[in-house]
Amino acid sequence: MAHVRSEHPEGAWAVRVLRRLCGPFQKQLPPGELSVLVVDDASIRQLNKQWRRKNKPTDVLSFPQNIETGLLGDVIISLDTARRQADEGGRPLSDELARLLAHGVLHLCGHDHEIPAEAEAMAKAEVKLLGMVGLVGEALQHPQQTTFRRVRRPAAAGARR
Repeated sequence: MAHVRSEHPEGAWAVRVLRRLCGPFQKQLPPGELSVLVVDDASIRQLNKQWRRKNKPTDVLSFPQNIETGLLGDVIISLDTARRQADEGGRPLSDELARLLAHGVLHLCGHDHEIPAEAEAMAKAEVKLLGMVGLVGEALQHPQQTTFRRVRRPAAAGARR
């Protein structure tokens, strides 16, 4: 089951897009409750600062819960950053939202991209989930031309980018 909502003043359309994506995504994921929240850059910057000690906005944050108890976790997406990245990449905003959602849910399932072997596995999982190259795959293909950067382990337990 997926719960998708927005705190962004222009997020209603993004919520509809993300709700449509959640069904097919969840068929490929472990069973569990998923929460998706659409926010603005100021809100995600605050969360990024609190959980990762990075005082800047990011595109997506994931907060894993406990898959064994049926709680997959929370994915938070910045609509502002998603728009910029879609424009920069020449993609429709709906595709960028799909890429961010896939990236977030794969983190909830334990994937990471800190080391090359993990990044390769996550990139393959993105393609399987999306049917196209995702954030990690793009970063591996074009490391100088992407806004995605490999990150170290989160500064505080809980959040992943």
